Amino acid sequence: MKKLIAISLLALSLPVSAIDNDKQKHFIVEAVLCSGVQIYTETWWKTMITGVAVGTFKEVYDSQQPGNKFSKGDMAANLLGCGAGIGYGNTVLYFGKDSVNIRGKF
Repeated sequence: MKKLIAISLLALSLPVSAIDNDKQKHFIVEAVLCSGVQIYTETWWKTMITGVAVGTFKEVYDSQQPGNKFSKGDMAANLLGCGAGIGYGNTVLYFGKDSVNIRGKF
């Protein structure tokens, strides 16, 4: 569990403002979010629904701001990030489940 917490804190310690490209921000945030959801739920489809819902909410929110619009490119980055997060979450579950003391659903 200590390793999982350390990895999560390390991933969250990177300030998003340090990343220049908006698509990269979408990818990274979705990857971190979806990896955590995948480790928690252990089901790819629940993770994908969560990732798509969060990404869509963010894009709808952005589209309401002056000078912004709904971006299909950002949604593509969200989907790719969620896919990467699912892959990472499955890797942790497969190889590191016992080493980080994860016992199924929290």
